[in-house]
Amino acid sequence: MSKRTTSEEMDQATSLPEDASGRSMRLTTYFWALIAIWTIVIICLLALDFFQIKQVQREMAITEARANFDKDQAFRFWAAKHGGVFVPINSRTPQNPFLSHVPERDITTESGKALTLMNPAYMLRQMLEEYEDLFGIRGHITSLKHYRPETAPDEWEKAALVGFERGDKEVLEFTEIEGTPYLRLMRPMMAKKSCLKCHAKQGYKVGDVRGGVSISVPMSLYLANQRKVFTIHAFGLVLVWLLGIAGIGMATRGLRNHIRERERAEAELQKAHDRLEVRVEERTVELKKEIVERKQAGEAVREREKRARQYLDIAGTAFVALDNEGNITLINKRGLEILGYQGEELLGKNWFKTCLPERMTDDVLDVYHQLIRGDVEPVEYYKNPVLTKDGKERIMAWHNSVLRNPDDEIVGILSSGEDITEYKRAEEALRESEEKYRSMMEAMIEPIYICSPDFQVEYMNPAMIRRVGRDVTGEHCFKALHDLEEKCPWCLHDKVQEGESLELEIVSPKDNRSYHISQSPIAHGDGSVSKLTVFRDTTDFKTMETQLQQSQKMEAVGTLAGGIAHDFNNILAIILGNAELASDDVPDWNPASSALKEISMASLRAKDMVQQLLSFSRKADQESKPINMVPIIRESLKMLRSAVPTSVAFAERISDDPCNISGNSTQINQIMMNLVTNAAQAMSEKGGTLEVTLENTFLQEEKACFDWVLPPGAYMSLKVRDTGEGIDPDVIDRIFDPYYTTKEVGKGTGMGLSVTHGIVKSHGGGIGVESKRGEGTVFEIYFPALEKTTEIEKKPVREIKGGSERVLFVDDEESLVNLNHQRLERLGYRVKSTTDPEEALKWFRADPDRFDIIITDMTMPKMTGDRLAREILATRPHMPVIICTGYSDRISEENAKALGIREYIEKPIETVKLAWAIREILDEH
Repeated sequence: MSKRTTSEEMDQATSLPEDASGRSMRLTTYFWALIAIWTIVIICLLALDFFQIKQVQREMAITEARANFDKDQAFRFWAAKHGGVFVPINSRTPQNPFLSHVPERDITTESGKALTLMNPAYMLRQMLEEYEDLFGIRGHITSLKHYRPETAPDEWEKAALVGFERGDKEVLEFTEIEGTPYLRLMRPMMAKKSCLKCHAKQGYKVGDVRGGVSISVPMSLYLANQRKVFTIHAFGLVLVWLLGIAGIGMATRGLRNHIRERERAEAELQKAHDRLEVRVEERTVELKKEIVERKQAGEAVREREKRARQYLDIAGTAFVALDNEGNITLINKRGLEILGYQGEELLGKNWFKTCLPERMTDDVLDVYHQLIRGDVEPVEYYKNPVLTKDGKERIMAWHNSVLRNPDDEIVGILSSGEDITEYKRAEEALRESEEKYRSMMEAMIEPIYICSPDFQVEYMNPAMIRRVGRDVTGEHCFKALHDLEEKCPWCLHDKVQEGESLELEIVSPKDNRSYHISQSPIAHGDGSVSKLTVFRDTTDFKTMETQLQQSQKMEAVGTLAGGIAHDFNNILAIILGNAELASDDVPDWNPASSALKEISMASLRAKDMVQQLLSFSRKADQESKPINMVPIIRESLKMLRSAVPTSVAFAERISDDPCNISGNSTQINQIMMNLVTNAAQAMSEKGGTLEVTLENTFLQEEKACFDWVLPPGAYMSLKVRDTGEGIDPDVIDRIFDPYYTTKEVGKGTGMGLSVTHGIVKSHGGGIGVESKRGEGTVFEIYFPALEKTTEIEKKPVREIKGGSERVLFVDDEESLVNLNHQRLERLGYRVKSTTDPEEALKWFRADPDRFDIIITDMTMPKMTGDRLAREILATRPHMPVIICTGYSDRISEENAKALGIREYIEKPIETVKLAWAIREILDEH
């Protein structure tokens, strides 16, 4: 239709007279001019609407910020007027060191609860920190002369504080904090008379700008509302623009048709008019929808007002707002609770006729009139009784401020009040409690005393009398409490006289016990200062601290043992391997054969020793399994009997019942050897009795051992007692130190008890020792008990088997490469060996099928064994690999198997073990 109409119009246009064509051109010009004007109008309306919406949202944010500031100020005024609040001491609210000059900063209630004084700034700062996440509004109290780092101003706050000193009353800025848009508002805090209690020493006077409180309101919600409302308005204006464009187009088209055919143009104009009415009607519907959305936006504003009201309702202070006629326009939940009303009962009622005793009406009206006149300062704080709904009176303390409209006209007052009825009663109770402080002091379990400026004891509580043994009131404290002839060397009496509260650690010469003492000043009306000292016995704590240090020392030695294990095992591997090779070449009848076997056995014993050292140091895990201690201890004693002089008698007290633990029998034998040897040496000159006790026991409570505390439970107890000379008390705390010994040179290395200690700890047990000079020593060991034990079948002796497969052997130790090359060739294998792991990898990658099995060391330069294994298995995933190690904290048997390594062998390696490992892997493969 449109194409046909356009064609017809073009045809008609060619037949139009010249003047009609001119009118058509002018009409086209007017058409585009109207579109341009209409577009500019819509853009202007859109811009105006945007700025109006933005301004409304900003005004709402400013209103919220000011409301929060006024709430915080009311809270601070109340707290300042009352001189702060006493609260329980905890990690969140410690004693304020900046109030140390206040005599009653710290008090104790009748029930013994310790309270500390929070000044208004401290209270406000903590409230702002703790409720920021709850309400999303940040608050910060700050000052150019701040006490605490957390009250230091940022650059914006610092500039605002400087402006306050020039006379500015308020600073507002829309900015970003950590990338998030915020409205920042800050008003000054003026120094009041009540503020000088804490801040006079900073040089402040009444009326000075002491600091400020900044309120940061997140703009996220306001910006979201702004975008939402603007989007709705923009959508409506775009529709209006489109309708206008359509109308202009249709009108122009109608005029053009009118020029050509008046009658048809009139009909078309009527149709266009009808369509326009439809469009207008649709736009009317859209405008109604827009009105609904505006109402919803208004609801959002009211929701913000409701939220602000909720802020007031959660406050612990009553808030009451009155208009210029004295009628109640706002009262929060706390105010209703105090007056006994509910809901909106009081809104609109006259405060003076409803909530005041008749006798007080004139006085309070006088205060009210001063506020309405703007004369706030004389009556900013005012106390008066109020009348509750049930006719009772309660005393209120009010902080008053005026409410102003945007034209700065006073339209009412806002008062924040605190019910001080109970406070008045508490004052009386406090006076009574002060009379009872002596009974409180006497009930405390810590020894306490008070001494005068000249060191005379003025008071002792019963705990201190029990410590000293008598009441020494009137005597010198240093003599009576510590048996000193002059002032104690640690005495801080002079500093306490200057008002300082101090703490220190001492050891009293009187009983040789450790104490943590705190000393605090007690100021008297005549200006003199006595010293209050509280003793806390820390002797047991010091003992536990020493035990912890001993345990850390043992761990350090363990680290050293783990460090030397790898190199030592490599040396043992060379000794053992070469001894085995030599044994193969020496016939049994040759005397050297016996010597070589002794070398091999000694190497294996040295290997076990390294494992014990690693176990002691917790650098290696010994195989643990369920074992019965009874046969192990009996076998150990049977073996050791021949090594102990006959002058030492054995006394065995071994349980007939199984004593089951999870452990390692070799390590248990090592414990017995160390303890029995030490006991025998202690009785070598005079003889004596060595008694060994083994039994099941149950600890009903915690058991303190050398450097450990065992929890209650079932244990196996092993005791070794001797009747020797005993251990000197000065060295008994060091007997478990590695390499510490009191024996002569050649009679001990100092490692026996250290190894014993490490084994016991690795079994999850504890060890203790008791000794008296001339009476002997007893070592007592506790192992966690098991309900039952299982026997492990012994593995049969295996014969050496060889083969003809191709083996690649890699080790950075040339001696070990040569040794194992000979070993493997004697077993029949075709061997290629190297000390360079990178060269070995190059050989393998050149021909992955060249070798049947690869044996590699773990710790090597350039490339570790596990890295070499990964590269090999990446090329040939099922390639059999054996890894050998003297010691490594980087890999374990479990980790090796997880990498795909077929066998994990610890050095030194016996020929039979190596042969069987290779054969089993190749036969499976």
